[in-house]
Amino acid sequence: MKTLFLNPPAPKRIRLDIQRYTIRARAASLFPPIWLSWASASTPNSRVVDAVASKLSEDDVVNLAKSYDLIVMQADTAIVKYCIHLAERIKSVSGSLICFVGPHVSALPESVLYSPAVDFVARKEYDYTVRDLAEGIEPSRILGLSYRGGEGIVHNPDRPFIENLDELPFVNPVYKRDLPIKAYGIHELFHPFTTIFSSRGCPYGCKYYCRWASVFEGHYRMRSPKNVYEEMAWIKENMKEVQEVLFDEDTFGVYPKHAEEISRLIKPLDLTWSCNARATMPFETLKAMKDAGCRLLIVGFESGSPDILQRIRKGVTIEQMKKFAENCHKLGLLIHGCFQVGLPGETPETLEKTFKLAIELDCDSIQFSVASPYPGTEFWKFLKDNGYLKSDAYVDENGFQEAVYDYPGLSSAEICRASEEFHRRYIFRPSYVWKVIRLALSDRREMKRVVRGAYQYAKYLMIRGWR
Repeated sequence: MKTLFLNPPAPKRIRLDIQRYTIRARAASLFPPIWLSWASASTPNSRVVDAVASKLSEDDVVNLAKSYDLIVMQADTAIVKYCIHLAERIKSVSGSLICFVGPHVSALPESVLYSPAVDFVARKEYDYTVRDLAEGIEPSRILGLSYRGGEGIVHNPDRPFIENLDELPFVNPVYKRDLPIKAYGIHELFHPFTTIFSSRGCPYGCKYYCRWASVFEGHYRMRSPKNVYEEMAWIKENMKEVQEVLFDEDTFGVYPKHAEEISRLIKPLDLTWSCNARATMPFETLKAMKDAGCRLLIVGFESGSPDILQRIRKGVTIEQMKKFAENCHKLGLLIHGCFQVGLPGETPETLEKTFKLAIELDCDSIQFSVASPYPGTEFWKFLKDNGYLKSDAYVDENGFQEAVYDYPGLSSAEICRASEEFHRRYIFRPSYVWKVIRLALSDRREMKRVVRGAYQYAKYLMIRGWR
């Protein structure tokens, strides 16, 4: 079948970033759709269309879909209703089969298969599930597929995870073939950037709130360092416009020796790169990464409350976080600190502890997000079981993140207010402003990045206000 992998148009200017969050960010952010693109690499006669990056309207997408036999669409929690609407429009003008993918529909396939417009859900790791569907294999024989049968919804047995990730084609040739790479950017990285994974899954306990827990169930696999090196070398040779590469998997360097070997191999390429990291990475590994061109670590510290960290099974202590930050500063590695407000056990006192920890860690950039209880996570089940969930509207009318729950003694409004207030309190401190200015003056690319981020945040404040 001629197959279209579709990142749908963004209602409410939402950022469609299935790897992280589907929200409208404070500073305009857009990631290439890595999961769709990686699956396309394994599916002959396929193409990836990112309607957000290509600025395609709903009408554009409906007209485009007419020429494809199979449409594979990411349907995330915040936009799942819109995706059903879009599927219904496509069905009204074409005979295309439509398959939804992503964490939300993996956890709740019935939530979309009620619509006659949605023919299939490819659950969990769907590279080969979609490939088999596109090759015309009978649906009843395809592992990992859900669909409507004669007596209701049928869930075929789960597909085993792909153990040898080296057997998968590279994702970046698909980016180059199909996507407008210069349309992607986040304020923490040089522009333009691209993404790569050296692993899939995550072995840590943060599955309490991580929406990918319903997909990978803690099953962690790594590409060989040689295989990662070969794709990085391909990027160096074929995507010369790229200024930075982001290892965007959940956690780069779960096994320090693996990270060190990747660093050793890619060092001669002289590429600038960054990664999502964990605050337990040893000094020797950080040094090897820095020497190989690593610039920035994106780190989920989450909370300044030891009790909350224990509840969500983070597996990292505040003392470890402080030592990690000290090591990064010593080596000249930048830190983008990620914190969540509204996790179980949150109170006004724990919120302030989180802000104080962010100050102590002296992060080079910061993110205070509202903790989102995605379907399938233990966080979602906890809120549902205790009657704390109050809404399924994960974003407001403008696409900005909302809290969908209230706690006794802490309302959703207070949680959202803390997220906004903490961000402003952090970045408008004179010491932080001076730190950013010094960084901008140190490098032309840093200057462009800082100016771009400041402009985008100013636009955000004009729309959002000082709520």
